[in-house]
Amino acid sequence: MMKAVMTTIRQKIEELWNTGNPGLIPELFAPDYIHHDPNYPEIHDLASYKKWLMAMQSAFPDLRITIHDVIESDTKIALRWTVRGTHLGEYHGLSASQQTMMFTGMSMYHLVDGKITRGWVNYDTVGMMWQLGALSVQAQSYEHVIVCPSYN
Repeated sequence: MMKAVMTTIRQKIEELWNTGNPGLIPELFAPDYIHHDPNYPEIHDLASYKKWLMAMQSAFPDLRITIHDVIESDTKIALRWTVRGTHLGEYHGLSASQQTMMFTGMSMYHLVDGKITRGWVNYDTVGMMWQLGALSVQAQSYEHVIVCPSYN
């Protein structure tokens, strides 16, 4: 992939998430975009991706993404990033907590003719929800328990 295309994709993803401007979506994504997110399987196409973006911007109006690393191949681009924001609106049934949160994640995108056609994302949803106070005390206590079978 040409360096210019990679730079443009990175800049537009940062701008999309840092401004919440849905007008950037057609510049980045192909109309038949397919999204893969194990945290939210209901986000699967461009329409549901846009709805998710708008919900995130509403819940975290100061949301900012920082892209730390970019790896590219002929048809793919991988990003390692950090998101920060303040929970000022409803998010998945959780009332605004006024808490700041920060989580890390990675995205891999498949590109055709300079447009993203498929995306796979993984990020620390548990850490995010912990910071927002959405996890119960019981769930928090399990974080420090490691169960490993013995292979003696």
